[in-house]
Amino acid sequence: MEGKGGMRQMALPKQYLQRLDSLRIHYEVVGSAAASPTPTGTKVMVVSNECLAVQGQPVLVLQAARYQVDRHKLATIYGVDADSIQPATPTQLTAVGATSGHVSALTLPEDTHVPVVLSRQLVGRAALAFDLGAADQLVVISSADLLRFLRNLGVAPRITSVEGVAVQED
Repeated sequence: MEGKGGMRQMALPKQYLQRLDSLRIHYEVVGSAAASPTPTGTKVMVVSNECLAVQGQPVLVLQAARYQVDRHKLATIYGVDADSIQPATPTQLTAVGATSGHVSALTLPEDTHVPVVLSRQLVGRAALAFDLGAADQLVVISSADLLRFLRNLGVAPRITSVEGVAVQED
């Protein structure tokens, strides 16, 4: 499939969309532009999915993509020193069903038990955009559906604030 400028577009992995369908989670597929509204006109918030190791254990942090994770806030949540928080290694990423360069809450395997930290900024949003591996497309779901999806995995996210410095403008 050809995209803009003749670049090849990647198709969204069907198994992830089928999983959303099986859970009756409403989703929309949109272009990758962060400020693009959904086809229904809802403003989209792109979600950063960052896998960090807290004292060697992987933790998935979900927050608005415009912010960096404040490791000091995350350290406080877990009662550890900020120096004990590092990017997850390839081995740790594999253990949670992710690969280097691609981590998404919506692609976590069903038997995962990775702790999830969810930014308060995401709660109550009608349109959260997630990358499922297609460079030019995002899948948009509501925060309520995200919470239902995580519960289906057996994950109870910690809802808190971990935003640090803004790295993008609104």
